[in-house]
Amino acid sequence: MSETQAGGRATLKLLTDQAIGEGNSEEYDGLDFTKYAQVLANAALGVSPLTIGVFGEWGTGKTSLMRLVEKELEEQQEPGPVSVWFNAWRQDQREVPLVPQ
Repeated sequence: MSETQAGGRATLKLLTDQAIGEGNSEEYDGLDFTKYAQVLANAALGVSPLTIGVFGEWGTGKTSLMRLVEKELEEQQEPGPVSVWFNAWRQDQREVPLVPQ
């Protein structure tokens, strides 16, 4: 949530709890992650193989950050790394989560 002044009165801008690029969410980077996304995308393009871990509490913007990184990678001229999304919540009851049942 950010606060701005409009006509002498304070107004609030609320951020949705939906990650950037998912559902009907706007492409607005309310967490100011664009610079981090650019650095991570450049790192992913520079070294191979590379594993990047993003850790944080629920709701801190991990998915939004990774969607921004994916967008940065898609904007490159040459084919780059492939994004693979894995939803652990959907797989937590499976004995071998990467093998379809």
